[in-house]
Amino acid sequence: MSRDTELFIRLYPDDHVAVVREDIEEGRSLADGVSAAADIPAGHKIALRPVEQGGAVLKYGQPIGRASLPIRIGDHVHTHNLSAERTNGGASATSEYRSVHDPIERTFMGFRRKAGSVGTRNYIGVLTTVNCSATVARRISAHFSDEHLSAFPRVDGIVPITHTTGCGQSATGD
Repeated sequence: MSRDTELFIRLYPDDHVAVVREDIEEGRSLADGVSAAADIPAGHKIALRPVEQGGAVLKYGQPIGRASLPIRIGDHVHTHNLSAERTNGGASATSEYRSVHDPIERTFMGFRRKAGSVGTRNYIGVLTTVNCSATVARRISAHFSDEHLSAFPRVDGIVPITHTTGCGQSATGD
């Protein structure tokens, strides 16, 4: 994979847009003959194909909205030219389900029930946004012993999800 193809994420070959992985400057040439028509911030969408005004815009093989303006290859696709408003039929643009072929075998850490269906464990995570609240999260989780959880038969446990990076985060990181 070349460095240029690593600049954006496109999951399905017929997608109209891809997500850029880093800030892209206007005029920068990317893979597949696409050049950025404007500055595009990391995490935003770039058009890989033209879309007529009113046309469905596909991302990850699914419609995510309609082009509120004509979209050209290389355009920054965002709220200024993408609309998720209700259409005349009352359904949102994203309600047009499209079946997609997924060649990846999907698995998860679940269990098989006696009747053959599958399930997952149901845990509640107490998530901290700063290290300062880690002790509180641990104490909340510890409070819910087996005795306390018996009142909630569909909850398998409560776990603290903490980190150790302090009370502030860098505004410049990912």
